[in-house]
Amino acid sequence: MRVKRRAFTLVEMVVILAVAGIVLTIAMPRFADAIATSNRLSGVRAAAAFLTQAKAVAIENGRRARVAQSGNVLTIELENDNGTWSVRAQRDFGAQYGVTLRSIPDNTIVFDSRGMVPVVSIIPPTIVVTRDGKSSRACVVGLAKVSVNRCDFIQ
Repeated sequence: MRVKRRAFTLVEMVVILAVAGIVLTIAMPRFADAIATSNRLSGVRAAAAFLTQAKAVAIENGRRARVAQSGNVLTIELENDNGTWSVRAQRDFGAQYGVTLRSIPDNTIVFDSRGMVPVVSIIPPTIVVTRDGKSSRACVVGLAKVSVNRCDFIQ
């Protein structure tokens, strides 16, 4: 009498591994794109939060505060009595999210003591966050509203 075994044969295991390999080969590029998109969106939301934090620092201290961009690093600085600036917070977006930053129209966004950004051009102060050729924007529209991807000039 033959004993019936409950196990997989070597052929069955090879077939399962081959099918799993094919599925992974198909899914990996989409998975990598999803991760890149997620990192870009997380980076732009963090940039918007950083702008909001700078606005709060200005209001809380009753002094001008600015967000300065240098490479992929954003820094919140508070103006001192003697006109110099002291660093309050700093974040490296390149290291944390794998994104590149660009500021429009220049590398500094200044909030006055009321948390408002003086309107100096029709282009709102914007931080452009880019990864893999795709961009998202965080900006200050009107005088003080921080927005993500809705960076049209609003009074």
